[in-house]
Amino acid sequence: HKSVIQRLNMGLTFFFIDNLAENIYLPAERIGINVFRTRLNNQVVNENFSNPVEALTSKPATNERYPYPIEDYIKYLNNSLTYLDHNYDQQMSVSERDLLSKLIPGHFFYSEDLNQIRYRLPGDTTQEISFNLVSSSLKSLLGIETFVKHHDTFSWLLIDEPEMNLHPTRQAMMANLLYQLAKGNTRVVVSTHSDYFIKALINDILASKVADKEKHIGMTTDVSIYEFTNNSVRQLGDLTDETAFTNFDETTDKINTRYYDLLDQLDEEDAGPADE
Repeated sequence: HKSVIQRLNMGLTFFFIDNLAENIYLPAERIGINVFRTRLNNQVVNENFSNPVEALTSKPATNERYPYPIEDYIKYLNNSLTYLDHNYDQQMSVSERDLLSKLIPGHFFYSEDLNQIRYRLPGDTTQEISFNLVSSSLKSLLGIETFVKHHDTFSWLLIDEPEMNLHPTRQAMMANLLYQLAKGNTRVVVSTHSDYFIKALINDILASKVADKEKHIGMTTDVSIYEFTNNSVRQLGDLTDETAFTNFDETTDKINTRYYDLLDQLDEEDAGPADE
């Protein structure tokens, strides 16, 4: 099992490194990204333009750095800030636009004067707040909005935990949105722990299957699902097969069983001993 995981990791690593210009990765750390975006930017600039002789003779740099996925995401945001003022791609479907307006009811924009990403409140173009002050759910959606406004530049969208900090209803919306993007020319890779996300995706695939059983979007040639657990990886096959995906259901069933058992015990205590 370890050799399988190692080969899979190496294959993914080499593939995405060779195609960095076409890929966007939205890491789980994207929620707090703007807190140190400017700081990291200044560090990178100072290091790039520092005296190379001085760097060799001085003590090691003490500037704090971040893991590559975070630095790469910050670089992506810095290079995409002007797109925040753009309208959504005219080629987007009505359903995609509707989902985005519900997920992000307001509007992100970049203030050059403040060197700050800000959020304009919905329904009022005069009130705005700093990105640092918006909810964690909105923070997690900044990368998605930036991506869809110029996603024609990229072939792949990789997103870690798209459900992060979202209400279950919005988790389902996110699954619907990513499914719609995948139906287009965008290849989507998702890592998730959300039962809501998975079930919403299954429903989209089933709806496509009902519409066209022969060429529905969701066949194993279009959607590949892997389960990572206990140091092993397993391909699940067709998500619409009830027996293929049960791990979340098992946990849900256990919780519900215990819940109803405890309610039954309370009812028995309230009823008291049976009358003779």
